[in-house]
Amino acid sequence: KKRRKKKCSTIANNNNGLEQTYHVHKCFLGAGPRSSQYFARLFKTKMSESNTQITKLKLHPSAAKAFPAMLDFVYDTVDKPVAATTDNAVALRHLASYFGVKALFTSVNDFIQDDMNK
Repeated sequence: KKRRKKKCSTIANNNNGLEQTYHVHKCFLGAGPRSSQYFARLFKTKMSESNTQITKLKLHPSAAKAFPAMLDFVYDTVDKPVAATTDNAVALRHLASYFGVKALFTSVNDFIQDDMNK
């Protein structure tokens, strides 16, 4: 039998009523070198006790806009730096801190440091 990776949906709400749904894998968000401490705790508690596979998040509009870049970073297996820009770096650092993605926090800080030295 093939083992299926458990999927769940994360809905990011940007506080303006606009929602974006992301279909994600628990194994990427909750385990591994680029995992999120927030989602790891969530999957161990809430989702193990509940049938729901949906997590709803309320994010500031700039953080909601940067959320896909955070997911790309977490899913990346090549170990490349985050796709940070001057426009999204602060939001990415906030997301890294809030969701407990240490590798993202380090990568964004490196980008900000390099950007300031230009």
